Amino acid sequence: MHPPLLVVFALVVFGFGLVARRVERMPLTAPMVFVLLGVVVGPLGVGLARIDLEAEWVLYLAEITLGLILFTDASRIHLDHLREEGVLPLRLLSFGIPLAVLFGTGLAAVLLPTLGLWEMAILATILAPTDAALGEAVLTHPRVPSRIRQAINVEAGLNDGLALPLLFVFLALASPGGPEQTGTEWATALAIQLGGGALVGVAVGWGAGTALSQAAARESTTPAFEKLAILAACLIAFGAAEMIEANGFIATFVGGLALGNTFRDGCSSLWDFAKTEGQALALVVFTVVGAVLTPRLVEGWSWSWLAYAAGSLLLVRMLAAGLSLVGSGLGRSSILFLAWFGPRGIATVIFLMLVLHEAALPGEREIVGVVTATVLLSVVLHGVTAAAFADRYADRVERMQEESLEHHGVREMPV
Repeated sequence: MHPPLLVVFALVVFGFGLVARRVERMPLTAPMVFVLLGVVVGPLGVGLARIDLEAEWVLYLAEITLGLILFTDASRIHLDHLREEGVLPLRLLSFGIPLAVLFGTGLAAVLLPTLGLWEMAILATILAPTDAALGEAVLTHPRVPSRIRQAINVEAGLNDGLALPLLFVFLALASPGGPEQTGTEWATALAIQLGGGALVGVAVGWGAGTALSQAAARESTTPAFEKLAILAACLIAFGAAEMIEANGFIATFVGGLALGNTFRDGCSSLWDFAKTEGQALALVVFTVVGAVLTPRLVEGWSWSWLAYAAGSLLLVRMLAAGLSLVGSGLGRSSILFLAWFGPRGIATVIFLMLVLHEAALPGEREIVGVVTATVLLSVVLHGVTAAAFADRYADRVERMQEESLEHHGVREMPV
C-alpha cells in the first residue's frame, strides 16, 4: 500500500476497534465498512488508491491469505468428531458443492450465454465457497442450536479447500489446447496437480505434527518458536508442492488437516494467530473489493450481472443446500435457515484473483463483474439480515419439540 492509503486504512481499523462491540448490535459489519472504505479511497471516490489487480504483490497477498485460510481452517477439523457428529456439514460439502457448481453453470447458460462452457463452470466454482464471517452474529448467537452453528462453521471452513480442485480443473479445460490433450496427458497432469499436492500435504503435515509433538513432550521448544514452526510447515507444504509442479493450495489444505490431527494440542497458537492476522488480511481484501473491483463493476454494468448475483444467492445456493439436506431430519425452518446463510466473501474474491493471474479468459470482464456484484450483494444482504434472521429462527427452534434434531447438542469445532 502507498503510505497515505496505509494511514487511512490503519485509522479506520483503529476507529472500528474502538466501537466494535457496539457495532455488533447494529446491522453493520466490518466487511461493509471496509468495502465502503475501498470505494471512498478508490477511483470512484478521492482516487487515493491506485491498485493494479494484476500486480505481483496482489497475487502474493491472495496466495498468502488463501494459504493461511486453508491451512488454519483444515487444522481445526477434528476428524473423529466430524465422522461422529458432522452429518450436516458433510452433506453440505459432499452434495452442496457439486450441486452449486452444476446449478451455477446452468444459470450462467441462461443469463450469460456469451461465456464459454468452461468459463461458466469457473464462475460457478468461484461462487461456490461460503464465508460465515460475513454474518458473525449467527455464529455467536447463544440461542441458535450448536448443531446448526457448527454446520455453517464447518461448511464455510472446508468448502473453499474442496472447491479449489474443481477450479483448477476447469481452468485447465478453459486454457488454449486444454480439451485437446489426450486422456493420458490429462490423467498425468491431474494426478500431479491434485494427487501430488495431497501427498505432499500428508507428508509435511504428518511429519511436522509428529516432530512438534515429540519436541513438546521433551520440552525442547518454546511457545514462540512453536508458532513459527507451525507457520513454517504451511510454507513448506506450499513450496514443496510447487517445486514438483503440484498444487500448493491442495498441499496446504491437506497439510493443515494432517498437522491438526497429529499435533492438536499445539494448534491453538496457530488459531490465535489466524484470529487476528487473518482478520487483518481479510479487511485488506474487502478494501480491495471496494477500491478495485467495484469500479470495474460500475464501468461495465449489465443487468444480467445483477440478475446472476441475485440468482446465485437466492436460487443456486438455496437449491443446492436445501437438496443436500433433504432427509437429514431437520425441520423446514432449519433447512431454509442453512440454505439462506451462504455468504460469499474472502474465498470468492481470492479465487477470482487467482483466476485473473492464472488464465486470460475471453469472458474475464463478465466474470469479474458478476463475482463483484455477488460479493457486494452478499456483504449487504447477509450482514443486514444475520442478527434479525438468527433471532427469528431461534424463536422457532424454541417452539419445536424437545426430541427434534435441532435440540441435540454437538461437540463444536470452531472454524
